[in-house]
Amino acid sequence: MPRANNTQARTVAAVFSGVRHFKPHEFNAPERMDHDFLMRLDAARSVAGIPFVVSHVRQFRPGDDGDHGQGTGVDIRCHDSRSRYIILTAALAVGFNRIGVYNRHIHVGSSPVLAPNVVWVGKSQ
Repeated sequence: MPRANNTQARTVAAVFSGVRHFKPHEFNAPERMDHDFLMRLDAARSVAGIPFVVSHVRQFRPGDDGDHGQGTGVDIRCHDSRSRYIILTAALAVGFNRIGVYNRHIHVGSSPVLAPNVVWVGKSQ
């Protein structure tokens, strides 16, 4: 069972407990986000030292069984090579093991059921 299902019964406040750099309104379905994932995302943001803007283009959608649907993945807006490097370095430093590099965003994920230790490239939609 994907970990996001465990968080559905929790309150949004509990899911975001201890998270410093992100607020529930930044996510399409904040109640479905995995707390451990959010803590790792928060740690990556601290390491990076630059703002992470969560893209609203590709977040949770009903029936989505990928990182987004499990509450264990987000897309971070990124428009230049320096920010891309900083985000990637921070994501790897805190242990994200599913990373997608796109022309306008970086996907970070940590699904417990999808293939770990993968990096892919793509074009933002």
